[in-house]
Amino acid sequence: MLAALAHLAALCGLELPGPGYLPALLGGLASLVLASAVRGAIVPRPLADKLSVQTGASELSPGPGIADKPSVRTGTSELSAGPASTHSAALAALLGLIVAGVVGVNAGLDGARALREWSTLAPVAAGDPVPDFDVALLDGGRLRAADLRGAPHLLIFWTTWCGVCEAEMPMYAALAARHPRLRVVAVNADRDGDVPALVRAYRDAHALAFPIALDHGALTRGFRVRMFPHVVVLDADGAIDAVFRGRSFERSLEAAITAAGG
Repeated sequence: MLAALAHLAALCGLELPGPGYLPALLGGLASLVLASAVRGAIVPRPLADKLSVQTGASELSPGPGIADKPSVRTGTSELSAGPASTHSAALAALLGLIVAGVVGVNAGLDGARALREWSTLAPVAAGDPVPDFDVALLDGGRLRAADLRGAPHLLIFWTTWCGVCEAEMPMYAALAARHPRLRVVAVNADRDGDVPALVRAYRDAHALAFPIALDHGALTRGFRVRMFPHVVVLDADGAIDAVFRGRSFERSLEAAITAAGG
């Protein structure tokens, strides 16, 4: 549930603190706690307590001549039902332990993977080197890492299905218009369907004037993009100055572009 909510928040442009695996790990721990709580709740009361309650209730109104029989009968019925109740409780407890064990194993595997891949979980940040890449442009030609030198650049990782991307496209266009030295490149990360046709229709519908690169996964993996939009600001030397993930404020982008020399 936590992982699903985190994924929904990411689609809405809300960036959560911590690495991307954190919601799944917290969800596994929450499941483990819940399984332990459920196991504790289904432990039956001691048989003696049940017998004393049943016997006490029956002795409040004993019938004539049979004062001893209700307690004996009650005790007999409870004793006969005891093994079945104990068996059901044991089975439920066993199932709870199995669920808790599966969750614990998954949490352990996720933790081991996180430790093994810790250096690559976070996106490429300011000061990190630009990964080498070579991707096609929508209208022909190629975009390479070396092409990001000579002027400040704004790389926008986006998809046609991203609602936040669509809402912020006019902002990117306005920034490009206000900063003539700034070169804006929109990197499309769609995977399904006729991607060039989808991107071309999107570009025409939104009157996008900047070039669009078609990434098949290599560039998003290189920059370790986890959510869209993902905006990277580079200076004229091709160094990463700032990174924005998810919904961003225009004034923040403006300041980062100005600092990069745009």
